[in-house]
Amino acid sequence: KKVNEQSSTAKIFFHRSRIKSDLKGAKALVKDWASNCDMDLREITVSAFNTYYHAVKKYDEKELTIHVVASDMSDDPGNIHIAFRCWDKPAVRHGAEEDIKKAEELLWAEERRVE
Repeated sequence: KKVNEQSSTAKIFFHRSRIKSDLKGAKALVKDWASNCDMDLREITVSAFNTYYHAVKKYDEKELTIHVVASDMSDDPGNIHIAFRCWDKPAVRHGAEEDIKKAEELLWAEERRVE
């Protein structure tokens, strides 16, 4: 399975990447991203190895949810895998795609991106 991947289909916009961080640092980056993009970040599930969020924002009068998961993978120590998914149709999710690209920029800054 690729660790840095992006996919855009009629059903989903998906982005996954791997960064040098621990789970606490990754959660702080996700919170910074949501704040910078004026999103309502809702922590849905927390476990010892991952945190699942809904990032909610209105785009062109339609409220969309970006599903975000930050995971500490036991087989990849010192790195965190972060995935973003938007299940809305391409015609309405353009703004969400742009915000996910902003997340990439923040996550990959300061040489955090792992290939």
